[in-house]
Amino acid sequence: MYFKKLTFYISFIFFVNSMVFCQEMFDVGWTTLEFPGGRPYSMFYDKVNDNLYVGGYGDLYKLNLNTMGWSLVDSDPISEILANAKIISICRDKLGSIYAGCDGNTQSYFSNDDGKTWNPIMDIKFTLNSVLTIKEGPDGKIWFGTNNGLIVSPDQGATYNEFPNMKRSIGSIGFTSSGNIFVGTNGGLYLSTNNGETWTQMNLQFKGSVISAIGINSKSYIYAGSSTYLYRSTNNGANWESLTPNGQVGGIVTALDIFCSNDNIIYYAVNQGLYITPDECKTWFFANPSPVHVQPKSIVVDKSNRIFAINNLATTKPYFATGKFISTNVEGGISEIPTKFILHQNYPNPFNPTTRIKFGLPNSVLTKLIIYDILGSEVSVLLNKELEAGYHEVNFDATDLPTGIYFYKIQAGEFIQTKKMVLIK
Repeated sequence: MYFKKLTFYISFIFFVNSMVFCQEMFDVGWTTLEFPGGRPYSMFYDKVNDNLYVGGYGDLYKLNLNTMGWSLVDSDPISEILANAKIISICRDKLGSIYAGCDGNTQSYFSNDDGKTWNPIMDIKFTLNSVLTIKEGPDGKIWFGTNNGLIVSPDQGATYNEFPNMKRSIGSIGFTSSGNIFVGTNGGLYLSTNNGETWTQMNLQFKGSVISAIGINSKSYIYAGSSTYLYRSTNNGANWESLTPNGQVGGIVTALDIFCSNDNIIYYAVNQGLYITPDECKTWFFANPSPVHVQPKSIVVDKSNRIFAINNLATTKPYFATGKFISTNVEGGISEIPTKFILHQNYPNPFNPTTRIKFGLPNSVLTKLIIYDILGSEVSVLLNKELEAGYHEVNFDATDLPTGIYFYKIQAGEFIQTKKMVLIK
């Protein structure tokens, strides 16, 4: 019997109280991460020192990922001003300077001594502008994407230059190894091959879409996420293809963040949850905690392949989790026995026209799986037979059914549970 395993150790900054299941079995154990601040809004991963910076409302903390210990970064008296700031973007450059981008209600800040002392950015170009993203370029320049344009500092915050030909809201920035700059705006994706002097709009399927996330892997493949599709270019932006993970319907998935790891695993955060592809978009895994709905608006992956994500919907304390994917091509499911009855959310959901329903049985039992429409009328009987203990999967084909809300109900002995799914054609 042949099977393969792909393992990820995972950390989420949000509350989850159940296991996560996705396209394949996703087995997760959760433990609490005591975050000392309030609600987090932004993160930055310092690869060199293996630290995670987390910005909130009025505080900036650093998490040592070796000891998992927190320390307050903004301990300078300037933090009395910073206490009124909502930190929505963070960057630490190779020289140890830290940049805290804030919304337009307060100034943004920088520190040239790793957070010991802080200075407000007084340049008028930042006045009343929200700093949506901050990225260090290959040459050490610091690039700021604001709601009113693109700004660059070539000298660690001493001076700032803006680009009159790029006066758009810029929520994402990416750099290729050849020096090309990509910016995602509220009116499409743009490329500069000459350090921002001129810009060319990329010819995407929906050219004027809001591009809210950019990721570039070690092969210089460019990934751009929008409110319609995930786009990819493998030739520096000359050509683009539209991707829809696992057949998701365009227009439903809205990109929130993209992270490309050193081993070219792509982490695609959307309003529905988190997609992961380990093989450059050939196979997608869906890692969304259920029943908690998660919008991972910001994600980073550390050296140990642990994922940290800020939940756009959460107001609770952050939590820490470890988990692994178990991928298998063995017909009949995964060769593990659950400790209790469990019915997973169908995947994908919404779907068109097929979806998969997984469930686990701790012992052999007569099992019924039935589909109902929104009026409670029986639509289809997918299962009605004795099944062995283990995890099982059933495909549901709704080709002949209209768009709408449907329910699937499992009855296995005394265990009965119903879940909702949405068909969109």
